[in-house]
Amino acid sequence: KTQLPYEWYSLPFCRPKEIVYSAENLGEILRGDRIENSPYEIGMHVEESCKVLCRMVYDRGEMAEFASKINEDYRVNWIVDNLPAATRVVEPATAESPSRIITIYERGFPLGFKGSADIPGTTEGIAYVYNHHRLVLKYHTDPAFEGARIVGFEVE
Repeated sequence: KTQLPYEWYSLPFCRPKEIVYSAENLGEILRGDRIENSPYEIGMHVEESCKVLCRMVYDRGEMAEFASKINEDYRVNWIVDNLPAATRVVEPATAESPSRIITIYERGFPLGFKGSADIPGTTEGIAYVYNHHRLVLKYHTDPAFEGARIVGFEVE
């Protein structure tokens, strides 16, 4: 529904000690994109799992902010090394074919979803925030250069 970009920290997410903004080109500025740092610490060739970024307790007003953005179908736009996040989606099974995982490379991923009778364990009409993310960084190494280059970034 919404096409307006919001700054990540306009919502009460975990924050770094100091928020640093950067703009790399005029197009980012004209689109309203602002690159901000985050408290995530990612190391090349370092696999980690189940790492808690922070713990937050929200009041009713903050929860209403999240619900408002979810109702507007707000999508989160993360980037790593100038690569936008891709979203993995499961294609539902049909009578002719089983379900399968397909990778959709579209801008951003949903902030959350609204509960419904079709989603077990949820209450219809209630907004739920995706508060667990799995970051998958794909990289390429080559003897012609030192180190590795990030070639893919997925959020599950």
